[in-house]
Amino acid sequence: MVNKPYFLLFASLLLGFGACSDKEKTYPPGMPDIQLVVSEVFSEPGRVFNIKGKITDDVGIASINLLNTAWYLDKTITFDKKDLITSYDLDYKFKAPADASISQNYFIKVTVTDVGGGTKSVEQEVNLNGDFIAPTFDAPISDTITVLIKENTVLNLSFKAKDDKALAYVVVKCPTLDINDSITISGASYDYYKSIPLASKAGNYDFLIVVGDRFNNKVQAKFVARVSELPDFATIWLTDFLTKESLNANLLAGAIPARRTLPFTYTIAYYASKANTAVLFIPQSTDLQPICFGVNPNEEGKLADDPNISQPIVLPESGYYNITVNTLQGTYSFEKYTPTTPVYGLDLLIGIAGSASFPEYPDQNWNTRAVILLEQDADNPYILFKVLDMLGNVMICVTPQDDRGWWPEPFWRIERDGNAPLNSGSAGTFPVTVQTTYRFELDTHLQKARILAVK
Repeated sequence: MVNKPYFLLFASLLLGFGACSDKEKTYPPGMPDIQLVVSEVFSEPGRVFNIKGKITDDVGIASINLLNTAWYLDKTITFDKKDLITSYDLDYKFKAPADASISQNYFIKVTVTDVGGGTKSVEQEVNLNGDFIAPTFDAPISDTITVLIKENTVLNLSFKAKDDKALAYVVVKCPTLDINDSITISGASYDYYKSIPLASKAGNYDFLIVVGDRFNNKVQAKFVARVSELPDFATIWLTDFLTKESLNANLLAGAIPARRTLPFTYTIAYYASKANTAVLFIPQSTDLQPICFGVNPNEEGKLADDPNISQPIVLPESGYYNITVNTLQGTYSFEKYTPTTPVYGLDLLIGIAGSASFPEYPDQNWNTRAVILLEQDADNPYILFKVLDMLGNVMICVTPQDDRGWWPEPFWRIERDGNAPLNSGSAGTFPVTVQTTYRFELDTHLQKARILAVK
């Protein structure tokens, strides 16, 4: 039997012990400190950015609050007092509102409270006029640029650079020629041109081009300027676009490859859509420089290779032509002909079945049940075409519509070089990063396709 007085004493001690353990420990106010990694963060509307900093306190960190009422940001990070920390690496992600202005700066208030009630606040400045995309060249720069030996041999170097915000500088280097051009620029685009004298003998010159924007995002290109006598090019291209800008505005076949039939001799079958169509031949598919074959105005019936002299070959009537050029002899000829290959009518419901890259046709994703029906050119029944928007990795097969979802013949898969062999081939990919309107056309006689910019 337990003695009653002793039992009461024991119970009182237990209650007293419990009361002491429940009492929360108190701390004196400390001295919180916030060291932000940067005083100004750059972002843009709809983009995630990070607020980074080192938080310290000599007593213990209780909470960190990030506040911007206009952006509906009120985030509190709390810490357990049972496991006090005196140092914390802040790295908080937040997406700037899509409708925020790029013309004003914003501030996020960062407040640290320690376990003793001490506080400190700083403001993180946020600038939404950042630039995160590197500049681009408007056309690829070839790894090798051939310069023909002349009495006065010259490389006419030209390129155009663009940026989604603002360019800052261009650097062009060629150590062999002691070229080290560094140009401060501004604006969203810049055209560079320089006429560079070279020795009139065979040789190679290594060039480096660097273009940067105001946030030092960079694009660069390296190429070799190869000085030589006229090479026997493996390929040359016909172009009916007479400026570099118009040539490179197209997605496919702004320049059309000709077939090398003999040394220095090239032949191409071509459709001129109108009378007096003008064409040139180039050994570099994206530029009219540094070599361009065209009519020599100073020697009748002959070709020139200098882009400053060459005049277009003019095809007098609309229709199909076989064109032959010999770059070594400087000769050219063309002959009009009438095709005898089958015509595929619209009664077959021929259309595009391809990748999900046509915003106006959301149901099209290799879907032969819902092909994008093509139109037939009023002047040439061999031309099937469609004007439409494209975005993404464009891949195209032209085929009749089929309610079963099958792939009946005839079909044409559009290859990377523009070839479209009947009932054969492999579809190439054509990247489009900004939604753009193009005219797609298939020539069923030539079995070639073009994807051309719409003016």
